[in-house]
Amino acid sequence: MNLVSQFLCIFLFSIPILSFEKSELYPAIKNWAEKNKNEVVILITSPNSGKIEFAYSEKKAFHKKLLAGSIIKTLSSFVFLANPKNFKVYSETKFICKGKFEEPELNFFTFEDKKRYNLIEDETSGKHHFRCSVEKGHGEVTLETALSLSCNAYYLQYASQTPIYFYNSLVRDWKLTEGTGASFELKDNYKISEKIQLSQFGMTLTSIGDSGEIKLTALKIAQIYGSIFAETPLLKPILKGETPEIFSPFPYSEKLRWTIKKALQITVREGTLKNIKLNNTSIQILAGKTGTPTQEGKKYQTHGWNIIYFKKGDTPYLLTTFTNKGSAKKETLELSTLILNLL
Repeated sequence: MNLVSQFLCIFLFSIPILSFEKSELYPAIKNWAEKNKNEVVILITSPNSGKIEFAYSEKKAFHKKLLAGSIIKTLSSFVFLANPKNFKVYSETKFICKGKFEEPELNFFTFEDKKRYNLIEDETSGKHHFRCSVEKGHGEVTLETALSLSCNAYYLQYASQTPIYFYNSLVRDWKLTEGTGASFELKDNYKISEKIQLSQFGMTLTSIGDSGEIKLTALKIAQIYGSIFAETPLLKPILKGETPEIFSPFPYSEKLRWTIKKALQITVREGTLKNIKLNNTSIQILAGKTGTPTQEGKKYQTHGWNIIYFKKGDTPYLLTTFTNKGSAKKETLELSTLILNLL
């Protein structure tokens, strides 16, 4: 029996029997969305098998492509560490975040960039910059702290070393122009045919998911993060009764996966998910990531993402939460907390 067959046999017999009851979750999520006048997307999956445990709503969770935001930083971290000669960065490399990413060379920002990406002009120097997630900066960070605190400046600095190589590696390695391979996925989610034209800065911005070009379904995001947390290949999402199946091998080494996973564990202790408060003592939060992408065509309005890896008892699950309005650390976290307390 080959390794792939062994893997499928192991997880075929380890799929959790538990499925979360819709009767409690659906009305609670619906009431929250109506009260807050917010469009939401929810997925709960079993990352060890790819099984869908709960979706709100299936149509949006499985098929609607959404701006990804800072949840892409996790994927960017793998690209950086797998190619240190190209990006001149290692896991222990120290970077000073001063709250902004300034133009690294003349004409790096095009005229269209300045209009499209809301670049800020310094009144004294006349130089433009893109703001970090903390106005005064994060100070000294390494990849671990940059990921857990979601530091924009760190990722933009290193992606700008070679934007074309970065963008191509990100899209290719994580198969971002492809779907998940799920049997229930729409055909047009399997392959994006149109070619995207991006400036150097536009490609650099994809490192933080804020260029507006990378849109993913919640299903695709859950597939990727599930493989990171559960240390599996990328699995095809499955419904009850379907057999676990590998979509693609994990694209990086186990050493890199361990390094990034450690940073995502710090996120829930000291980073952007540290304020989550649970009353449900059966839930243990293990790791996670947040994202707050700017709404397309708007300068100051945002979406929110929470990706939370947790255990209920001894069984691991992944909660993927999206809110159309608000931020990952406020509105989305409020909804994620509500859901986890109901499980």
